[in-house]
Amino acid sequence: MDCKITLSVNAGVSIQIEGKKILVDAFFEAADEGISVMTQELFHRVMEAPEFQNANCLFFTHAHKDHYSAGMTKAYLENYPECLLIGPETVSPDETIRNPRVVLSEDVSMKIHGIDFDFFSLLHEGGPSKETPHFGCMISVGGKIILMPGDGKLFTEELAAKVKGREINLAILDFPWLTAPGGIDYVYGKINPSNVILYHLPTPEDDKFRYLAAVDYALAKLPEEKNAQILCRPLQTIEVHL
Repeated sequence: MDCKITLSVNAGVSIQIEGKKILVDAFFEAADEGISVMTQELFHRVMEAPEFQNANCLFFTHAHKDHYSAGMTKAYLENYPECLLIGPETVSPDETIRNPRVVLSEDVSMKIHGIDFDFFSLLHEGGPSKETPHFGCMISVGGKIILMPGDGKLFTEELAAKVKGREINLAILDFPWLTAPGGIDYVYGKINPSNVILYHLPTPEDDKFRYLAAVDYALAKLPEEKNAQILCRPLQTIEVHL
């Protein structure tokens, strides 16, 4: 089974698998220093890209400024009134939006458009200043599992318990999951994904703090059989065989 992952920018992606299209954290307008943002020009390019058009679901892990824009989300949903909006209660673009919606408040499993979702609450990485309702997910299609912990706290036993006994075919991870000390051992010891995509990265032009160099260093330490790639350019697509 082939799966395509297309970046909007930063941590926004379109997952295209078995004729389904799932957008995750796809639209945002602001970020901390050193992180690329979605300009209005880029938003228009993304809206015109087939990989992002007419999605089945639009899921936001949380409502931090570098993952969610109420205005851009409203504009997208107005174009696609059948698209299902999923996220915690803090993800609320506008009361005028009439799209179907799932509000996440606790761990829950559900089937949507033939896709099995497991949503689970995770603490946000970064301590009390970053606390906000935040959900990761596992997406299962045809028995293949994609793990997305969002900005969840790194290297927890809680996440290890969530994935225990499951074959993770693809893990889409913020880049510190492999660059932070102990990251490689945790990812391949506790999660053991067949494929890894790292994101939440700036474009090369915006890479003020040399995050991309840190990723290159981490990937160079992996054995050749570990299939790990990065997404950092707007509308870049990676195709993965699950």
